[in-house]
Amino acid sequence: MRRWSAASVFALLAAGLVGPFSGAAAAGTARVPSDPVVALQNALIEGHGARYSAVSTHVITSGYQKGHKTADRARGRAEFDQGKVLAIDVTMRIGDETAVSPIQRWIEVEGRGYWRDEARKSKGKWELVEDESYRPQVRAGRINALAPATLKAVLATTSAKHSTADGGVRYQGTITLGALARLDPLIRIPFGGRPDKSERKIKVSWRLWVGKDHLIRRLWTSRTEPESRGSSIKVRSVSDLRVNSWSDTVKVNTPPPDQVTVKE
Repeated sequence: MRRWSAASVFALLAAGLVGPFSGAAAAGTARVPSDPVVALQNALIEGHGARYSAVSTHVITSGYQKGHKTADRARGRAEFDQGKVLAIDVTMRIGDETAVSPIQRWIEVEGRGYWRDEARKSKGKWELVEDESYRPQVRAGRINALAPATLKAVLATTSAKHSTADGGVRYQGTITLGALARLDPLIRIPFGGRPDKSERKIKVSWRLWVGKDHLIRRLWTSRTEPESRGSSIKVRSVSDLRVNSWSDTVKVNTPPPDQVTVKE
């Protein structure tokens, strides 16, 4: 199974496993919104952020490698400002023996990403990758979880809604890759660019858990799509994102210039 580069992996996953949750800092003492989209919008303010973790598994469902499975684990922090994710700092463990490094760290701000091999961090510097398309995201598979417009589109496809034991709500449904791609310019098909007419029909199943304050606790997604454009090999990917805490003290710093090399 072909693998993305380190930069591509983090730009798509960026979420990139569960601990005590505290939504009080984001919600404050103000009236609690009844809508997860409004709750998210209210949380995306300067100086605030979230700590999160994710597990993604990929299983080849056709072809000579049928049944081959890999799993990636990520833990990260996201800093907010002006209604969006301003920066992310993610450490990922790549569960594939062909990976360049089994432990990688990725810091991303708009237009820039910094990558480091954490397995050999005492020997190497950060590598700077500059790309105008880079936009920090916290993802659960194909879903940009902390983007209000995307969350609104996802919730519009809700097919079931249930109360949870902790006073929250669980939503579930199915959305197409095309509907997500309309709101997310970063969605790409491996080795193929933006989704074409047929790829836009790919279905993404999802389940979303929110707490009493309607802030996201967990987002699970599942999809099956070609390994790359034109390939007959299909891969089923399941991603499980957990927002462990919402906080007013998250700050993501980029590496000092003397610790950075620029990728040619």
